[in-house]
Amino acid sequence: SGLTLQQAANKARSLLANQLLRPELQLRVIQPRPIRVSVVGAIERPGLYSLTTQESTQTEGIPITTIAGLPTVVDAIQKAGGITQQANLKSVLLQRRLAGTPVRFKLTRLNLLELILEGNQQQNPFLFDGDTIKIEQVEETTSDLFELAAANLSPQLIEVYVIGEVNDPGLIQLRANTPLVQAILAAGGLIDWR
Repeated sequence: SGLTLQQAANKARSLLANQLLRPELQLRVIQPRPIRVSVVGAIERPGLYSLTTQESTQTEGIPITTIAGLPTVVDAIQKAGGITQQANLKSVLLQRRLAGTPVRFKLTRLNLLELILEGNQQQNPFLFDGDTIKIEQVEETTSDLFELAAANLSPQLIEVYVIGEVNDPGLIQLRANTPLVQAILAAGGLIDWR
């Protein structure tokens, strides 16, 4: 536990050296264990998630995405249901525990907006077991946020409560960035047009 393949092979060789003249062995990973990461902040379903090298995720209203290979920051965000409207993608924190004692952490600030708009893959690193992704909230809403509604990091469908003097008050499901007037019409329209 906690060793690389080479370190584990060396340890096994040293243990077998008492019983064998020249112990030779090869270790390989047959199936990697899932890694656990925390996704917190301006996210639809914050929490602790297990990610594997083969799984499918789906952000609300977007087709199913298959993860093949090592999971990345975007994979974890998609598994957590996507970002909220208040997400600041220019400032996403990735916290990683460093090996050894005492316990130390490394913080990296990622700009996922640069990943989405320019394709900069350095802003989407592979995740390690125990990583924490924190998506901060934006100070004020800008036009950039509305462009992100088309990205696969944000849900395409949102749930809204329409209450008051409408024909069918309650919870309705709408596409992201739906104008207020369309939400009222989706709730059956106004009872009295005064």
